Amino acid sequence: AHNYRNNEQARMAIRDAGYEIALGLMPKSIGPLTVVFTGAGNVSQGAQEVFRELPIEYVDTKSLPQAAKHGATNKIYGCVVQREDHLINKETGLYSEAEYLEYPDRYISTFNTQVTYLN
Repeated sequence: AHNYRNNEQARMAIRDAGYEIALGLMPKSIGPLTVVFTGAGNVSQGAQEVFRELPIEYVDTKSLPQAAKHGATNKIYGCVVQREDHLINKETGLYSEAEYLEYPDRYISTFNTQVTYLN
């Protein structure tokens, strides 16, 4: 926000960009545009608050590849990725919140193959 006098001016600029996106003015070479938020903490919530100033559609992790490849360019696709979306037990391939919290060393992340391959 250092380019704006205050947060409201920054939000207005984001809304203006969102209006142009909604009108279909985003270059086709860019889109479809996807944004991934990790977790539900303060940083994710703050980023999503700003994100909601844009023309958005939230999709789940299973729908994200389809949106990234074939989505519309007059909106931006958002996805909130939780632990269960990318952490798996090394032996079973499953996720258990209780087990993960007690034995995190038993788990590996598949984030780089399940989510970031979209870049």
